[in-house]
Amino acid sequence: MNWPPTDGVHGDFHGESLSSAVIQKQLSTARLVRTINHIGYHELEEEGRPVGDPQRRALAVAGDDAEARRLVADVIDRMGYDPVDAGSLVAATQFEPGTAIFEGHLRRDEMERQLA
Repeated sequence: MNWPPTDGVHGDFHGESLSSAVIQKQLSTARLVRTINHIGYHELEEEGRPVGDPQRRALAVAGDDAEARRLVADVIDRMGYDPVDAGSLVAATQFEPGTAIFEGHLRRDEMERQLA
């Protein structure tokens, strides 16, 4: 996706509150799921933990297709993170840059409270 500090501002995303909405329009038949934007690429390898580890980090999963969210949540779990179902794609606004979720390293219970 687009990260303005690195990629600059792209006209395709101008005026949209959620870049995923632009992508969903362009790929109208795709089952789009948004996650992992709120963890650094270098952290993915370093911070994965086994199920039950008290330091296991949570990652939010948002998308309009519930089955697609479940499939992606399974991948997140196998990567060593607790997936938290955020609901529809528009819920991804809760973990965009500048939000507490984006800026934090949250555990499952903390993530659920932020998304509530």
